[in-house]
Amino acid sequence: MNKITSILIIGLFSISVWPGLPQAEEAQQKKKIMVCEVYFDENEPSKNWVELCNPHDETITLHRFRTSNILGLDCLPADIREKGGIAFAPGQVMVLCADNAVFTREWRNSIDLVEVEMLKELGSFGYIAAQTKDSEEFVFDVVMYGSTNNAYRQVFPDHQLLPFCTDAKSYRRNIEKKGESVMMSDFVASEPDPGNR
Repeated sequence: MNKITSILIIGLFSISVWPGLPQAEEAQQKKKIMVCEVYFDENEPSKNWVELCNPHDETITLHRFRTSNILGLDCLPADIREKGGIAFAPGQVMVLCADNAVFTREWRNSIDLVEVEMLKELGSFGYIAAQTKDSEEFVFDVVMYGSTNNAYRQVFPDHQLLPFCTDAKSYRRNIEKKGESVMMSDFVASEPDPGNR
């Protein structure tokens, strides 16, 4: 991808898709659904999945889930979009996966699971974003993935960039609530363990 194309993608994203996207530090103070663990396999994209969790003491709704390579704002299935999203109870964990059958064969089936076929189409770089509504504001948890030439690094300079998974490892971060604050570590390569928080 050439530099002009990268600039156009970034400009289009920042102006027309989600204007006013909060910076990382600002968003961390708001209640939101968080990305806990990801497994993105460039060679076998049907294995891709994202674990989301609600680390807060109240129910929070995941309003939208986005991948950067899809022009639409929401990759969640139509029936979920019609209901206004997915309500996460306090402490609830859920996995969005590219293929339910592949996920249950490779990992487990005793977990809340939603198939999001667009996770098969991630491309060589980009980001995923979970959108939550906190009071009257939308807040996001964003994870970039793929090539170090990821054009979105200019949009999200404070966010960690995760490579594609190798050696069957996922990327996981610890998230814990301390008082009113949510503390989180950087993502680290680990044995996949979706659903165990």
